[in-house]
Amino acid sequence: MKTRLLLFLSFLMITALTFVNAQTGTVNIVSIPATIEAGTSGAIEVTYTSDIACKLNITLRETKPNETSADWDSWNGQMDVAGLVATSTPTTVTFNYNIAGGQTPSSGLASGVQYTFAFKLVGDNAEGNFGFNDGQAANLVEITAPSSVVNSVNFTSVPTTIAAGDDLLANFEYTLVNEGKVKVDVRKYDGDTYINNASALVAEAFINPAAATTITPVADSKTLTIDESTPISSSLSGNENYKLVVGIYDSAWKSIMEVKRDLTITASLGIDDAKEDGFAFYPNPVEDVLMIKSNKLFAKTINIIDMTGRTIRVINNAENLKSIDVSDFKNGLYILNIDNKKQYKFLKK
Repeated sequence: MKTRLLLFLSFLMITALTFVNAQTGTVNIVSIPATIEAGTSGAIEVTYTSDIACKLNITLRETKPNETSADWDSWNGQMDVAGLVATSTPTTVTFNYNIAGGQTPSSGLASGVQYTFAFKLVGDNAEGNFGFNDGQAANLVEITAPSSVVNSVNFTSVPTTIAAGDDLLANFEYTLVNEGKVKVDVRKYDGDTYINNASALVAEAFINPAAATTITPVADSKTLTIDESTPISSSLSGNENYKLVVGIYDSAWKSIMEVKRDLTITASLGIDDAKEDGFAFYPNPVEDVLMIKSNKLFAKTINIIDMTGRTIRVINNAENLKSIDVSDFKNGLYILNIDNKKQYKFLKK
C-alpha cells in the first residue's frame, strides 16, 4: 500500500511539474492591411496573452493553391517583436512589417496562391513555440508592385546544404535608391541572434560600391568558399546554426536591410582531385561548355549528379568525350561520376 501511495504521489508531482513548465498563450489579429506595396511597410496590430516572457515571431508565407492555409515550405521573410511580458489579459502589440522591394507581387504568384502572415510566440529562454495563429482568411495580404525605386534585396536561388570545402553560389537581386554596398556572408548564429565575432564568420563577399538602380532589380551572384576546416552543423552546440545572409548598406556601411536563409554545412564530400591520373576539365566554374582534357578518358559511362543526389544526365560511350554542354543546367554544384569509380566536382554559374 505504501509503495502504491508513493508511486501515485510521484505521478502527481510529475504531472504538476509538466503543467507548471508548459507554456500557453494566444495571438489574435486586430488588423492587417488588405494590400502592401513592395518596398514599403504595413502596420499590423495583434493582441496576445502569454504565461511567460516571450517574443512574437512573424513570417510571410505563401498559401497552398486555392486555400488560406500556409505552405510551410515557402518563406518570404520574417521579423520578431521582442520584449513581450507575461500577461493573462489580452495586450495590444502594433508594429510595421517591411516588404522587400524585390518581393514578387501577388499577381505574379502561381494560380490560386496568395500571401499570408503566420504568427507564433517564442519563449525568451527557448521554452518553445506556442500561441500559433495562421491559415485564416484574416491572415491574407495582397502585395503590389513597387511604384518607385526602393531599397530592397532578396535571394533568387541559394542552396540549403553545402559541404565543407565546397564553393557556394548565392544568387540574389537588389535595388538601391542611392549608391551603397551589398554584402553576402555565411555566419554562425545563436538561434536567430547574430554572433558578432570573427570566429563566427565563415565566408563573405561584397559589391562595393553598388550603384543606385532603376526600379528594375539588379541580378547578381557571389561565390563563397566554405573552408574545409569549418565545423559541420551537426557538431554545433545548443541553438547554434549557420545562415546565409545578403544585406544592403548605405555608403557608410549602415545597414538598410538583410535577408537570411538557414544553411546546413555537412562533412567534406571527399571527391578526388580533377587533375588526378592526367584527367582534367575546364573552365571551373563553367557557364556553357565543360571542356575535357585527357590523354584518353577510359570511361564507358559518365553520370552527372546534382547536390540532392539526383542523376540529371547520363553520357554513354564516353571514351572519346571532349566536351559537355551544361548551358541548360541550373546554377549550382555538380558531380561527374565516372563508371561509379571516380568523382569530380564542378560549379555551374
